[in-house]
Amino acid sequence: MNSIIATQNNATAKRFPTEETVVDGEDIVSKLHESILGHILSFLPTMESVHTSVLSKRWVDAWKSITGLQFNDTLLCFGKKMQKEQFVCFVNMEFLHLANSSIHNFSLCLTRYQYDSTLISAWISFIFKRGVHNLHIQYADNVHFPSHSLFSCNSLVQLVLQMKCTISVPIFSFLPN
Repeated sequence: MNSIIATQNNATAKRFPTEETVVDGEDIVSKLHESILGHILSFLPTMESVHTSVLSKRWVDAWKSITGLQFNDTLLCFGKKMQKEQFVCFVNMEFLHLANSSIHNFSLCLTRYQYDSTLISAWISFIFKRGVHNLHIQYADNVHFPSHSLFSCNSLVQLVLQMKCTISVPIFSFLPN
């Protein structure tokens, strides 16, 4: 009987790692390629991706390789509501840091404040130039949508607009995807 219990304890020890094996475990996240870290961080709201830069020296620039941006003016920053000017500054700074990057997914949710329509149009035009595949925009106010940028974007696969907007369709347009 004691040998059966001993065998069961050995089997249990092999299936469930002890604290000692977890502590001695290898840190595989830190060894991931920067593009993989960027892909993982793309699933977070952009502000949270940027906040990961404080984790370690390895993570300082990891957020700069994200391929998906999610901006939402209702999210809290360090537990506080972000003011409109702070949010606009944050988005503009992100665009500066990612000026040469490819952005596959872009989500913009603007429901707390009213924004200048030329600013929103400029943001959308910037994203079209980054090779966006999936674009989702939610905005309560009216915007003149940058139609020229839309109809010249060869990479766009999915467009979701939850907003009042004016789109001028050119005589000739080509959306291959």
